[in-house]
Formats: sequence, C-alpha cells, structure tokens
Amino acid sequence: MKKLIILIFLTPLFLSCGNSNATTESLNPGDSLFVDNNLRILAFSRVHRTNSKGYVDGHAQVDSNKFESVLANFDRKFFFNREKTFVGTFENICEYDAEYVVVNLQQDIKKEILKDKEHFGKKIKADKKIFYSGEISKGVILENFPSEIYIELSGLNNASADSVFNVHK
Repeated sequence: MKKLIILIFLTPLFLSCGNSNATTESLNPGDSLFVDNNLRILAFSRVHRTNSKGYVDGHAQVDSNKFESVLANFDRKFFFNREKTFVGTFENICEYDAEYVVVNLQQDIKKEILKDKEHFGKKIKADKKIFYSGEISKGVILENFPSEIYIELSGLNNASADSVFNVHK
C-alpha cells in the first residue's frame, strides 16, 4: 500500500519534470545538460561501414558518416542508481547532423560509453587495396572515430530533474 501511494505521488513528478527544451539555438558552450523526463539518453559514434545492400563492381558500398548507437544503455535504472540527472556540459553541435551534440560528459557516463571497444577502442582504418580487392564483406567497419562521442539532443534539457530522486528516498 505504501509503495502504491509513493508511486501515485511520483507519477506527476515524472510527467512534469524536465521538458525536452534544449535546442541548438538555446545552447551555449558550457551550459549544463540534464536528461529529460524520459530518463534516457542515447550515445552515438560515427563510422564508415560497408552497407548490407550487396556488391557493386566487386566490392561492398560504403555508408559514409553513419551514426551508430553505442551499446551503453543509459535508462531509468541507470539514472535511479546514479541518483542525479546531470549529464555534462554542452560543447558544440555535431558538424555532421544538428540532431546530435558533443557534451563534456560526466566521468561515469563516459567510462560506460568507452567500454564499447568496436567504436571507441583502437582506431580502425581499412586498407584501400583490401577494400577494392573485394576481400571486405558487407557490414564491416572500415573506419571508426574513437574520439567522437555524440549525444542525441532530443533526450536532453537544461532543467534538472533531480527532485525526483529526493522524493523517492
């Protein structure tokens, strides 16, 4: 019964805390960014990968500047265990797609992202001779950019939702 009362009390807080009001026009370098009321952020990397559509002239075609979701999962459970919604400070807008931003991330979030060694491990750059010889198949990363971490802007805002955790305690 006590849990039901707490749940009823917390539901309006979840729905009212933090709107996705961070826009590229409203952000300045150094602005604090928080996760929005969905308590979920998505991290992405940029890669050049052969696509899955088959071969042309004996080799797989390349999807240039493709954004791929990183395996790290930052959802409600992650933020409740963390007990804070601060993600980091805004650095700049991604030069490849304005829907993504570069954020000076909090260390725990950055550490979790960097566990994905395929995207953020050693720099990958395929040999052009091997690529053009047809030895590289479909769906293979030809080049990654391990120093580039992008966060989807739609999951961020500039209003803290930490009060949710204080009520929950």
